[in-house]
Amino acid sequence: MVAPGDDRAGAGVTFNISEVRAGLQAELRHARRRPQSRLNLAMDSQVALGALGKGRSSSAAINRELRRSLPVHLGYESYLDLMYYASAENPADDGTRNVPLRAPSEDLPQWWSAALLDALGPPLAELGVMRAAVATRKEARRLWWQRPSLRNGGCGPGVPVQRPGGADLSESVQALLRFFPEQQFLTPSRKPPDLSKRGFLDLYSGSFGVARAVARRTGCWVLTFELCRDASEDLLDAGCQARILELVTAGAFYCVGGGPVCSSMSRAIRPPAAAGNDTDFWIENPATSFLWQQPVWRELVEDAKAPGKFFLLDFCRCGSPWRKRTRVYTSTALGGQQLLCNCAGPHQRLSGYCKERRQMWTKVAESYPRPLNGLLAAACTEAMRPQGDRRHVSACDICRCSSQRIGEACNPGPAGVSLEEVQLVGPRTLALQARLLAEFRGWLVSQFSRPARLSLEGCAMAFCTVLRAYGNHLFQSGQPLYKWRHLCAYFQKERLALRPYMPMCWDLTSRWERLCPTAHRTPIPHALARAVIALALSLGWARFAAVVGLSFFGTARVGEPLNAHRGAILLPSDLLLDEIPTCYVRVEAPKTSHRGTGKVQHFVVKEPPFVRFLERLLAGCALEEKLFAASAATFRRRWNHILDRLGVPAVVKLMPGGLRGGGAVFLYQRGTPVHDLLWRMRLRSQATLESYLQEVAAVSVLPALPATTRQRIAAASALCDVQLEHFSA
Repeated sequence: MVAPGDDRAGAGVTFNISEVRAGLQAELRHARRRPQSRLNLAMDSQVALGALGKGRSSSAAINRELRRSLPVHLGYESYLDLMYYASAENPADDGTRNVPLRAPSEDLPQWWSAALLDALGPPLAELGVMRAAVATRKEARRLWWQRPSLRNGGCGPGVPVQRPGGADLSESVQALLRFFPEQQFLTPSRKPPDLSKRGFLDLYSGSFGVARAVARRTGCWVLTFELCRDASEDLLDAGCQARILELVTAGAFYCVGGGPVCSSMSRAIRPPAAAGNDTDFWIENPATSFLWQQPVWRELVEDAKAPGKFFLLDFCRCGSPWRKRTRVYTSTALGGQQLLCNCAGPHQRLSGYCKERRQMWTKVAESYPRPLNGLLAAACTEAMRPQGDRRHVSACDICRCSSQRIGEACNPGPAGVSLEEVQLVGPRTLALQARLLAEFRGWLVSQFSRPARLSLEGCAMAFCTVLRAYGNHLFQSGQPLYKWRHLCAYFQKERLALRPYMPMCWDLTSRWERLCPTAHRTPIPHALARAVIALALSLGWARFAAVVGLSFFGTARVGEPLNAHRGAILLPSDLLLDEIPTCYVRVEAPKTSHRGTGKVQHFVVKEPPFVRFLERLLAGCALEEKLFAASAATFRRRWNHILDRLGVPAVVKLMPGGLRGGGAVFLYQRGTPVHDLLWRMRLRSQATLESYLQEVAAVSVLPALPATTRQRIAAASALCDVQLEHFSA
């Protein structure tokens, strides 16, 4: 069964889900008409009956439908009496192929023949339910909204409202107010409004958030207008406009406000704007709305004697997930203030359809946030005071800061951070760990049953044994060693119960390293580095040559000069030490900043020809200018192009990452002490440097290159100093 009015089930929606939705929709319609009641519901789906009766299901999709129905049960106090209705007892479910149709259970009513002859017009006209002939469904909806209201309980003209003595408003104004139904008046205690006193006017009320906040804060009545509530509240009606303008002119309101609907706003429509009254006001619309482009509004705003000012606001400052920049033109104390976004993260885009709320995102964001309702109510409250006694209303009151001056807060500074929330690894490492854990769990699912996996959680030794087996699986499947190391480090840190048994896993790491020794990057020889710099200058790539030279002569990681800017490079002219050819480069986000070597580090270059080249290249640059404005991928393509021009084969695998190692080997071969190398390379462990130099210091890739390639490298290297000295920016 499908509930009337529901959309047809889309692709991928099962019959069971459709049955559950139909039952919940029937309950919702009944609960809206009769809250605090019990509905007798008969269905022919045993799955739907079981889910609705128990309140849960083994299907996650059905459970989502049941969770969505909780507001109906809790808000309307609705209950279900479920009955099973077999399909055979439902005539609509009978078969129609090669079977006789079921006989009717009742005779046709007397009016049936008249309906077939289209002769129902006279009796329906007498009842007053005949509709005018329309061409489209849209026109029919418009005519239905324009029908007069048939509701009961409205306070029309001639129905007096009890009021105390001491009236502030004249009898004519009170009579004009009594013309409006009582349901249009909001009061804090839901009592009849005291129309002898002044109140407030809220146009285009929407969800009535501002009106309720004003009534609660001031204790006065608020006259509201909302077309969706009743067709008689249409503000396009000339009679309604005349009554409102007469009340505003008579001073019946302390403050007038509203947010006109902007969905159909156009520059071609030029509605009039009224001004010249002393009543305070506020008018809200999105900052990019065509309302502010209307000629009459532009004249009103740009006038030297403009009655108000703009209050500019982003809804995210009120706690909303979307920004929705909004303008409020007002004569209250909010005029001239701004409350703009200072969020670091992205916002919810107001485009498309929201599946959770089943409406467009622009419709979801239509209502004002609750803090904004309170702020507008506070500004309207000040309108009740004389001009000289009004207090300033600060827009910052709705923010988390309790003062506009953070230093004067009760607890100065930002909110405290828990040490438990501090991450000791970077985002890339966290993403890598999550991926490795997902692969490990997938392997566990393929090898063990669910009870077996649950039992592993309670036995640390068994878990480490299984973890070691997974490491052996990684080795046999050709996976890299770093995956196994990351996995062992994660479990040793996060699960303390595994630490006594983790040596068996690290033992597997030692065996892996015995069979597959660690391969370092091939260091770039000194002659090849000079040849690359010379060829780059010949091609006009001076910034590329600067990055290569800083990485090699400064023994720096290639990413550090790639990300450096001019302000981080201290040249001899910057230090007023032209006679000392030394350059210092500040590294603001070093790789080892969390290992006790300093948050900000530096490396030094003491190669005189190269330092003089940097002077001519960078001396006149702005401090915020990047050393290499292109991307790392562009740097790598230029590197490959130069090696190809020199004839270096790709199988040698000479990469930019080898510049740091090549510079270290060059300094070692020149007789630089090991402790000086540790300082210049910013290393803490001498064992790391010793093992690295022992492996690569006595090895060079140059003898393995072809003779023609070696000749090209030697020729280009010989021109390096000449090109550095004759370079001009």
